[in-house]
Amino acid sequence: MFTRIFGKPKQETNALATLDKLNETLEMLEKKEKVLIKKAASEVEKAKEFTRAKNKRGMVELFFF
Repeated sequence: MFTRIFGKPKQETNALATLDKLNETLEMLEKKEKVLIKKAASEVEKAKEFTRAKNKRGMVELFFF
């Protein structure tokens, strides 16, 4: 009954476990960042190609869809 009122007791956290989890999270975010940078570079290249070809319709589709 008291657990319903006061909640479950918190588990003690280990500093090393916390650091490991933070390092894993950092690695995951760095990987996601690399993927997003590659995607952005790809989109910039597409935009440059459309600009060179003076393809206005392609530019509109690239940025609004």
